[in-house]
Amino acid sequence: ELERAIQLVSQNQELVLLHGDEHRLRMLINLILQLNQLHIDHILLLGFSASTCAALRPRGRIGCAHSTHLIASTRESASDEQASLAAAADAWRLQHKYRAWIQKFRLMQRLLEHKINVLALDSDVLVHVDPYPLLRHAAAELVTAFDTKGGFANINVGVMYLQNVAKKGPIHSLFVEFSRRVAEGLRTP
Repeated sequence: ELERAIQLVSQNQELVLLHGDEHRLRMLINLILQLNQLHIDHILLLGFSASTCAALRPRGRIGCAHSTHLIASTRESASDEQASLAAAADAWRLQHKYRAWIQKFRLMQRLLEHKINVLALDSDVLVHVDPYPLLRHAAAELVTAFDTKGGFANINVGVMYLQNVAKKGPIHSLFVEFSRRVAEGLRTP
């Protein structure tokens, strides 16, 4: 399904990744409108749940997907590893928003592995000018601005841009290591 989403949404190996839930719909729609006004419409919303995407589907103008990573109700269809992580997240009583942030980082890693440049924005970000000229001009694979409230694993990131990231290179390795540490942390009693 990821390949299909990439094919439908990405433009020139680039996409904007947003994430949120029903409580953030107004902010998400506002951000999408801001981006659309700048002719940025290669947007994928990672909904916290299927119901988030369902709420946006009637208009059919927003690409939306949801993840089952770390969600207990999907254990039957998950690999043993994924089911084990979901059970561990349940045992820790890991809040839904933290699971969603972990899902976002996992999706970003997978997008990088498909050679997609990713501009990830929180729903409370305002975009009044096209950010791409400055971001693409940066001589960096990773440009980021962290939120002041890190939360679980300090992963609340307001803005992140990843470009031309090599699989198994330093930036990709950060995502792989992050996933490994989250899994290790969840398995620690």
